[in-house]
Amino acid sequence: MRYVRVVVDGLEESGRYGIVEGETIRIIKDSPLFFPPEDAGIKVSLSAVRKFLPP
Repeated sequence: MRYVRVVVDGLEESGRYGIVEGETIRIIKDSPLFFPPEDAGIKVSLSAVRKFLPP
């Protein structure tokens, strides 16, 4: 499982952490240390990612 921090087009939670799952990223609300994967939110396509940020 790989955690990333991304800016996503059209997503209010841009700049948040996500979990890479194949060709999608499941957005989580904050740091992966405090929100386990089962608390994750929506999934977005990797093509919707505008840029990756440092962790």
